[in-house]
Amino acid sequence: MARTFPFIANDVSLDFANTQVRDRQELKDLVETSEHMMEWVKAAGISTKPTNWQEDDINAAKELRGAIRKVMNAVIDTAKPPKAGIEQINKALSHYGENAQLIFENDIYQLRERNKAPDPAMILGILAERAASLLVSDERQRIKCCSHPDCILLFKDTSKSGKRRWCDMKTCGNRAKAEAYRTQKR
Repeated sequence: MARTFPFIANDVSLDFANTQVRDRQELKDLVETSEHMMEWVKAAGISTKPTNWQEDDINAAKELRGAIRKVMNAVIDTAKPPKAGIEQINKALSHYGENAQLIFENDIYQLRERNKAPDPAMILGILAERAASLLVSDERQRIKCCSHPDCILLFKDTSKSGKRRWCDMKTCGNRAKAEAYRTQKR
């Protein structure tokens, strides 16, 4: 059975951080196994090629995910980012290499995935590059955490007003409205 991943962040590195969610006050990991990680990489559009994720690779992915979350939360809190988080992103960034190639066929330019499957370190490098690019851009001011107290999901607010509060109106926004309504009726 295919897993459902929240792709609500408007940025793949934040979507990766969102592979750890809170479910009834407990943290739930959506990428616990090699199969889960391959599903997420494919769903995120990073690669459709099967990649063999070993236990060490999964642990490295989880460390990178935690580092991205901590650094992004520091941005949200206008705090100094943890040095260990920056170091972890840089460690993954050292393996950065796009798994794409430019093709010119039938008088058309196309960007296609290489025939070779990327290794896990390359995929983590891509995610680290996306996180680093977001952090050095003016877009970092739009990084937010869902306002619902039971949610830990991050997102980049792309609304014109910059006032998005919820990871998703269908879930947390709706829950908050229902809670406000119940409180008001009392």
